[in-house]
Amino acid sequence: MSDRHPQTGSLSPDLEEALREAGIDPDSELPEFDPVPICHASGPSEHQRAIDAEIKRQWREWRQHNPDHYDDYALLETLKAEYATVKQVFDALGDDIRDESGWPVYPELVSDFMQSLSRPPRGRPDYQPDRMMAIEANIATASIEDIQHLLTAYGRAERFSDGAWITCLKENRLDAVIKRIEALMLTGGAG
Repeated sequence: MSDRHPQTGSLSPDLEEALREAGIDPDSELPEFDPVPICHASGPSEHQRAIDAEIKRQWREWRQHNPDHYDDYALLETLKAEYATVKQVFDALGDDIRDESGWPVYPELVSDFMQSLSRPPRGRPDYQPDRMMAIEANIATASIEDIQHLLTAYGRAERFSDGAWITCLKENRLDAVIKRIEALMLTGGAG
């Protein structure tokens, strides 16, 4: 799946501007990501291993081409804008996000955003999911590395627990993360 519009092939103006501000040429080929099936994110372990390997490959590739942007949160405004849009769509859907069988069926916008949390520069391929609860409990003192672990855990959670994204969005968990990133940027701890 690409960050480019499926019909026009262009990036959203906000994303294009954020990439330019981060020193990344928006006309260059951005890493591709093969998403997990939307309707039911659980899959066989070999499928999950393949996804993990692909995320790590993309991370290495992105890091190799963008060595100065490892902890660069110049894309914060894009994160905030995307999250606000996703929340509007999610809130408008209410309980209609689940199909007749009870499985969550996420709109592409919601799925793409949540999956983007585990991709560079937001996420980390070496994240440690067992740290998630401790980081959430101490979000006011979280480092950028902690934030990346948390964002990756949020992005990947649906693979292991159907409806995890519903919980994350209903409980507004990203609000505290965004506030912490803003605080880190103000104190110079973001990059």
